[in-house]
Amino acid sequence: MRLFQPLHDYTKSLLSAIPTADPESEKVRQRLHFEGLAYSEDQWADCSLVEVAPDHFVYCHPSEVAGYKAQAKPALALV
Repeated sequence: MRLFQPLHDYTKSLLSAIPTADPESEKVRQRLHFEGLAYSEDQWADCSLVEVAPDHFVYCHPSEVAGYKAQAKPALALV
């Protein structure tokens, strides 16, 4: 599982909130703010966990799957 190669903005936001042990780098660390998603209740019902690359899963709406798969390809090249 590629935990430290997040694709979903919520996961990126969570990981950016992890503090570092170095006080100097902590001062300049970039934190990402997740604004949330504007889905209707019906759209939320369509969301599911999707494997967008081998062992890389994203919980998303079907309309987002292609975008996450495209983002996953460059991340796979780093492995």
